[in-house]
Amino acid sequence: MDESVQVKSIFNDFYVLFNANKGVLALYDKYKDSNLFIALIGNLDLAVESDANAIMKETYAFYKRYADRELSDEDWDAAVEDFKRINNAWDNQWCKEHMLELLGILEAQEKERKSKQAGLKC
Repeated sequence: MDESVQVKSIFNDFYVLFNANKGVLALYDKYKDSNLFIALIGNLDLAVESDANAIMKETYAFYKRYADRELSDEDWDAAVEDFKRINNAWDNQWCKEHMLELLGILEAQEKERKSKQAGLKC
């Protein structure tokens, strides 16, 4: 492909990527305050070095395994071990960054749950 044609194609494709109905700009407007979203769109060059779809499937499964329930110390130990296992398996900074955000969300959920429980005891 001629370089000028390739440049034109890249710009056209990115225009669609950014401006489509569910393009990056629409998603950014919707999720701009989400650190997880920023982690997912950050370092996309690293995302494509591995199977990004498989990484997202595995990391979302990690989140669902521990989300929206009270976590015991054993659950937290298991979550940390799962975190390490997933990150070691993929060895990808993009995976690590959004896994850290998911872990932070789980911690925030646990903190909120404990705060509500403390409020109910008063």
